[in-house]
Amino acid sequence: MRILKFNVVNQILERDKACNFSGIVSDSKNYLEAEFIFNNEWDGYKKIAVFVNGDKEYPTAIINGKCKINNDALTSRSFRVYVVGKKEEEQIKTTSIRVRQVLK
Repeated sequence: MRILKFNVVNQILERDKACNFSGIVSDSKNYLEAEFIFNNEWDGYKKIAVFVNGDKEYPTAIINGKCKINNDALTSRSFRVYVVGKKEEEQIKTTSIRVRQVLK
């Protein structure tokens, strides 16, 4: 299992500088996990990571700061990720990040 770490400050999603994002190979199955560290603006929100491959989106619940990355999001040269938070009638969204992969 490999963990890709992200930081969320307000509505900005960033790669964790201590995490190595190189050498990710496409078509991995049940291998990649995402971990998110949120600032206190996100307290009380239900959080969903959305992984995007082409025009398809794969929303995944973030539980205890982590989630598996959907296998279908990992079939191309890159995928995007962003986070959505929901609390009652409020919804917030982050910027998105492209994660590059090496084609197998």
